Amino acid sequence: MDLNTLTLYLSSVIAAPVMGELTLQEPASEFYTSIEVGVVSDNYGLSRGDQVVKGQALLSYVINGENRKTIFSKTEGQVEYISSAVFNQRQFSSGEILMKVKSSSVQGWLHFDRFIPKDIAPQSQLWICQGGSRWQLKVDYVHADTVFISLALNLSDFHDLDALSKQASVPLFLKVDACL
Repeated sequence: MDLNTLTLYLSSVIAAPVMGELTLQEPASEFYTSIEVGVVSDNYGLSRGDQVVKGQALLSYVINGENRKTIFSKTEGQVEYISSAVFNQRQFSSGEILMKVKSSSVQGWLHFDRFIPKDIAPQSQLWICQGGSRWQLKVDYVHADTVFISLALNLSDFHDLDALSKQASVPLFLKVDACL
């Protein structure tokens, strides 16, 4: 075998996907509920579907026409629900759900029937490529035949990847270059 043939062979072996069964958990949602009566003074132009980052102001409100308070996002994610009181900057009552943000952080695990390749270790990355999309999975923990992973996704990507996880096995790539 000459050097060019060996290089081509090794490239195809390295680029070959490993097959694993993917299970994803539904992303967590943060609910922002009022504990007092107030009037929304600023909704910061947010609406359903908007992306927010951790620490971003979601809404400000006034209590008794005096004290202004601001609610900040506790997570990075997507606005999944916004109450009409917030959207229209009106009064809300105590106990009312004002906003709901679905986290962009997703956890899951991969199960392997045979063995886990030695390149899959904590802090390494795996890639899933499908239909022009590619998703980066961070390996958090490896135990026996299971790899625990995390990734950041928007809601539409989560639905696409969740649908892909319904397959018996999913091709996983060790390097992003192998996805192309």
